[in-house]
Amino acid sequence: MNANDLSERLRRFLRELSEAQWLERAGVHDWAIDRATYVLPGQYEEIGPYESEGLAAFPSKQGTTYFFRKRLELPGDWVASGAKIGLVFESGGEGLLRVNGASYQGLDRNHTFATLDAARIGTAPELEIELYDPIPEPVDPLNRQAVIQPPISAIRSELVLANAPVQRLLYAATVVRDAAVLLPETDFRKARLMEALLRAMDAYVSLSEGDIRAGAAVAGIEARLEADVRAVGGNAEGVQHMVGQSHIDIAWLWPVRETVRKTSRTFSTVDALMREYPEFRYAQSQPLLFEFLKNNDPELYGRVKSRIAEGRWELVGGHVCRARFEHPERGIAHAADAVRPAFLPGRIRTRLGHRVAAGYVRLLRVPAPDSEARRRPLFHDNQAELERYERVPVRSVPLGRHRRHADAILPEPWHQRAHDAEGHSRPLAIVPAKGRLSRADAAVRARRRGAAA
Repeated sequence: MNANDLSERLRRFLRELSEAQWLERAGVHDWAIDRATYVLPGQYEEIGPYESEGLAAFPSKQGTTYFFRKRLELPGDWVASGAKIGLVFESGGEGLLRVNGASYQGLDRNHTFATLDAARIGTAPELEIELYDPIPEPVDPLNRQAVIQPPISAIRSELVLANAPVQRLLYAATVVRDAAVLLPETDFRKARLMEALLRAMDAYVSLSEGDIRAGAAVAGIEARLEADVRAVGGNAEGVQHMVGQSHIDIAWLWPVRETVRKTSRTFSTVDALMREYPEFRYAQSQPLLFEFLKNNDPELYGRVKSRIAEGRWELVGGHVCRARFEHPERGIAHAADAVRPAFLPGRIRTRLGHRVAAGYVRLLRVPAPDSEARRRPLFHDNQAELERYERVPVRSVPLGRHRRHADAILPEPWHQRAHDAEGHSRPLAIVPAKGRLSRADAAVRARRRGAAA
């Protein structure tokens, strides 16, 4: 069998699993829909009803926000079955599902299924989906990261009863297939992973429809696939522990106000994953996002604090700083700007009831297209110095001396001398936790105010 034939067989297998993962399906079409223009968090303009003859054809204008509202009745026999009930909502946009008024889960291209737990939300929950049809991102010549998506044109909305064993086999087979594709043709593990998938596929297609709906035989196939995959690599190359993490640029190819909504979508999805998968762990390194959540979604903020207290949501210290060597005034103007963000999580840790115990520093040089980034992990505690690392060569960004402080201790290699507004060299003390400014930092602030005036 050649590679193209094998790839097509696996695609058909995954497609068949995708269809079989639902025991029952019922369309959800009678939403009350309003359209609006999002201005600021909590502020909308031009609110009015959206008239549509159905969801199969849903003409949309990019930049528009839609509100879908409905009281949903969960079928009694579905609830009695004990199987997983969920909502499938595919639109191509970015949405936030609220259940009984609380942020529940994000809905986007990567997350189209939301579990609806009757024990938690009741059998007649009030649903609201705030759906945003994103404005196309501008051209990004530096990193070429912009993704131009077409406007929303159709929506699929269904209430489903999930076949959990088939769903788990679908997820497992997809991961194995994707991992095998990344391996080079000369790697024997690629062939062995594909053979494991073919054995799982042959076993599945031999099952009757009754066996598939019952699920026990499907669970056995998944268990054998897992055992086969483990046997391929063993522990010869060590064990990797993977922790979920999401970096959300505060303002990159979109306005900050959209980041506020993105925070609720992302964090509610993480909370939903933690409800469904007790072993799931998550790390977050952007303290400003917690501020957004506290000010705009306090109920979800409370749930996040509970996850942190459980030890499943890890607060991580870190920053990304950009230095433009040709025009320093456009990038990092001073050592304080370079270093302070790395320790900003210390300011919010008392509010979240958790000590930041790990982090990273990343300095990005942007002098030319051949920009280079250096990233190193940092592990620290309140009383010890940060582990020492070799100096990151950022020539035009002065890094100053540090003053020991319970919330900010800098590694020895960062010790250089800072420069004030007149160009005189002097030591710099960085004390972010108390909000005090060093003389050099104050001079930079004054210089900036003068330039702005």
